[in-house]
Amino acid sequence: MKNSLILLVLAAILWSCGQGGNNNDKRSSGHRNGSKADTVRQGVTFSVQPDVFKRSTLPDSVQVKISNNTKDTLITGVSYHIEMLENGKWTVVSPDDMVFISIGVLIPPSSDQFFTKGMLKDQIPYRTGEYRIVKPYIKGNFQKTREEHFLYAPFTIE
Repeated sequence: MKNSLILLVLAAILWSCGQGGNNNDKRSSGHRNGSKADTVRQGVTFSVQPDVFKRSTLPDSVQVKISNNTKDTLITGVSYHIEMLENGKWTVVSPDDMVFISIGVLIPPSSDQFFTKGMLKDQIPYRTGEYRIVKPYIKGNFQKTREEHFLYAPFTIE
């Protein structure tokens, strides 16, 4: 059991090391287009509440919640990015130079995990529209599948 836990943490660390960006001002996210249905992926729920903000009173940070309604342990970290829906495509609007501590957060089956995410108001020129917070995760069988998954928590700025 201890060896499995160590292996999972190492997989999370290695996985998060490869999360860099490019230096373009507008970057296509490469993730599938989506809507509020993206908040649920294979039994995993990702949400931000409230999900509607006034631009003039946008908070410095928001609370997001991952609910693991599967039989698998999920592994994530503190990394995330923010995208805006522009002309029907999701575009990354958070800065390229965001740096995260590489830690593995385990989310056991049938449990919730809360994170505080900065809205980066001083770095993102928010305007009225649809946005989403994107958070990567892997499942406990990552060594076998090598599959990375993404969760989306949509929100609106009025």
